[in-house]
Amino acid sequence: MDLPQIAHEAQKKGVGMVGTGDCLHLKWLQKIESIKERDGLFELEGVRFALTGEVEDNRRVHHLIILPDTSKAMEIRERFASQSTTLDIDGRPSFI
Repeated sequence: MDLPQIAHEAQKKGVGMVGTGDCLHLKWLQKIESIKERDGLFELEGVRFALTGEVEDNRRVHHLIILPDTSKAMEIRERFASQSTTLDIDGRPSFI
């Protein structure tokens, strides 16, 4: 699964906006940054992407976070990196 494929499938379904998911994973964030950004959203093939990620707390509850831009994603990534062993594996910080 990659961003062009997600955009293609979203278009087929008439979906105009999708969350990026896992925007705290460094390689995924770099791919997101390669897409044209406008007003905090990234656009590819007519589909807009909002920066989103997921965080798992110590009770295994998953929380969706929506970020305004890639600099904030990097800032949060840096804060979480020392506290989560899964950030560089799957981009979803776990605080268990």
